[in-house]
Amino acid sequence: MKRKQIIGIFAGILTILFFAGCATDFRAEAAEEAREYLLKNMEGLTVLQQNYIRYNDPIILNTTLWNSVVPSPIPDAHIVARHERNVYTDPRRDMMMHCFGWRVPGMDRDIYVVGTAQRNFQFWEADRIVLRSREKADLAGMKLRRKAMSFALSAYPELKGKIFHRVRYAEPEVHTSLFFLDQPSGYKRWDSFLNQIRQKEPIQVSAVWIDPETNNRIIVMGTSREENLNDWRPLRTYELSEDEAKVYIGSKYTVYPEDEEDPFFRQKKVKSEGETEESED
Repeated sequence: MKRKQIIGIFAGILTILFFAGCATDFRAEAAEEAREYLLKNMEGLTVLQQNYIRYNDPIILNTTLWNSVVPSPIPDAHIVARHERNVYTDPRRDMMMHCFGWRVPGMDRDIYVVGTAQRNFQFWEADRIVLRSREKADLAGMKLRRKAMSFALSAYPELKGKIFHRVRYAEPEVHTSLFFLDQPSGYKRWDSFLNQIRQKEPIQVSAVWIDPETNNRIIVMGTSREENLNDWRPLRTYELSEDEAKVYIGSKYTVYPEDEEDPFFRQKKVKSEGETEESED
């Protein structure tokens, strides 16, 4: 009897180990597919660069494209599925964009293979190759574009031709400026004066478009109390010649992404910390 029990336990353990060994690592499979796709479709790589991609693990970046919403199994759920109480989310089925990247020696940009799959990398399929600059993107023009564009088109409804399309669709150059602000200086109460001087002096920043036909500058001047320009508010518009604009327009104003750390540097730091902890143990 004991012998049969021992054999049964041993067989159970072997079965568990067998199925555990058969478990699929979807992330490793997706990384291998990305590696093969890159080596097949990326032109101009030297033999050393190809070997670097073959034998080095990629950096993985991902973001959610849309969340999976599953109707509730209650009767007639398809009729009232629009109500929140009749649906639930299933993160395992979320559609994700997974990017596998390599910082290849001898290249000034990082290579990423972009693809989509479920959150666990199942069904990952390569879509395209992207070369990513290692310089941080300047977000100033992106932050000001919509506000400045609406303000400029309202102030200059007569804009036509190339300058209209440039203001309408192109990101402006963003510069510090020194336009005069005739703000009221009278205060009815002494405490309102104290509150005013306690506040941080706003930053004057202007959005600038260049008219390709006249070389004039279309300028939307505004102020912001935050350095990242999140609260930038347009105040006035100007149309100046190049020489006139030099009097009021200062240096370029830049806004870089906050808390954006180089993913390759972050991986290196995590690995070094892990190695340190292992050596201590």
